[in-house]
Amino acid sequence: MIRPSRKVVDAAALYGSQFCNLAIGVILTPIAARALENPKEELGVWALLLLVSGFASIFARGSLGSFTIRHASMTIDEKSSLYWMSLALGAATCSVVFLLSSSICAFLRIPEWTTGLMVLSCSFVPQAWQGVAGALLRREKRFGSMLIIDLLRSVIQIILTTILLTQGFGLWSYISVSLGANIAIAIVATLLTGWPKLVFKRSLCKEAWRYSSGLLGFNAINFWGRNLDNALIGRVLGSAALGIYSNAYRLMMLPVTTINQVLQSLLLPYLAPYQAEPDLVRQKLMLSIRTLGLIVVPLMTVLWLECRTVARWYFGPGWDDVGELLVILVPVGISQSLISPLGVCYQVSGKTGVLFRLGLVNTLVLACGFLLGVQYDLMTFVWIYAGANALLLYPTVRIGMGTVDGTFADWLVGTWPLFAIPLASIMVQKLLIPEMPQDEILHIGLTVAVIVFVSAMTMFLFLRDAIGFVVEQLGVWRSPRGGSAQLHL
Repeated sequence: MIRPSRKVVDAAALYGSQFCNLAIGVILTPIAARALENPKEELGVWALLLLVSGFASIFARGSLGSFTIRHASMTIDEKSSLYWMSLALGAATCSVVFLLSSSICAFLRIPEWTTGLMVLSCSFVPQAWQGVAGALLRREKRFGSMLIIDLLRSVIQIILTTILLTQGFGLWSYISVSLGANIAIAIVATLLTGWPKLVFKRSLCKEAWRYSSGLLGFNAINFWGRNLDNALIGRVLGSAALGIYSNAYRLMMLPVTTINQVLQSLLLPYLAPYQAEPDLVRQKLMLSIRTLGLIVVPLMTVLWLECRTVARWYFGPGWDDVGELLVILVPVGISQSLISPLGVCYQVSGKTGVLFRLGLVNTLVLACGFLLGVQYDLMTFVWIYAGANALLLYPTVRIGMGTVDGTFADWLVGTWPLFAIPLASIMVQKLLIPEMPQDEILHIGLTVAVIVFVSAMTMFLFLRDAIGFVVEQLGVWRSPRGGSAQLHL
């Protein structure tokens, strides 16, 4: 009987959780694009509200999740202290955003949504609380419980938001349901991990701050490195332009987010015990990147080659601009999918200060590009963004790999076959099918067939270790004594 390794079971649960979270946006976006009166403008406004909410939630959570997972021990008193610390951070963040809502919305040129931001700010308290609860579940490798939580969240948000959207409540559908879902999930997560005691250990909080401050600083700076584009586009080019750009970017990042967030959630608790063996951490991380790249890169390649058709099918008529932007954005997403997992290196090695400084430099470079690009039109802005990412590729990889005694060459040797898949797919398509059919379904079918063929050839020629890793984790290979040959991270 085939018995998958524990890591495969955990990964399956994490992918289920990630699928539930992504399903919220994947299902609701096309519904909103068809139900809202002015979909581009209103979805642009929602992107701005999420921008503020996303930045504030970094401070509400305080990066306590990473500390919770990595901490050597976790007694009831220590767990309780982290809960109360998260509550204080969430309440403080909520208060600041609530009081500044009018000024923030005026700056973003959406003053009519001040009340909406005030309501949305109340969700920071349950978000902070459930951040610690989720970290405790990951620490204990209770990924099945996390799946239950995320499934409940997605069901609540999808059903209720859809009902409200179809009844004409507009963006208030998103705001009200988001707040209610966060409160419900915080209660369920606490029930699964146990209610905290009325205990507060100041020494633990000081230790948590020493560890988390660098990570918090990096996350705050890196947030603007990844989202300053939304703020500038929304304020300078308008909410309609932001509605086009944000949805193109979100669609591009969909495969990346699906795979890499799961990878990082799974790798940290498994690699943390090997933090004193950087060579082993590097080897296992690169193997994981190659393995998951075999899923992400082919999916991204399909999106790249069929971006206009996908945008038209997904968003409906009037969204052709999204497809044009995806031609430029998808190659950026492919590179990010193979770079972002290196963030685990800083957490495992404890070098979060290096991560903070790197995030500062990257953000400054991207900010210069954004400030230049926003002076022109949306297409020029996207081209400059892609160029800035290409400029940052080498230093980002070199420094990240260096924290686990690796080099840029180590990363490049492990990932170049994955970068070759999109280019090889274009060449094979032009060679074997010089004239693609006009029928969209047949066109996409042939494109997928070519990409599957190229990906399969790449696997067998250059990435056999990744195939072996998957097979071993599924329990297909047997050891000489009849047991499963498992690779434990």
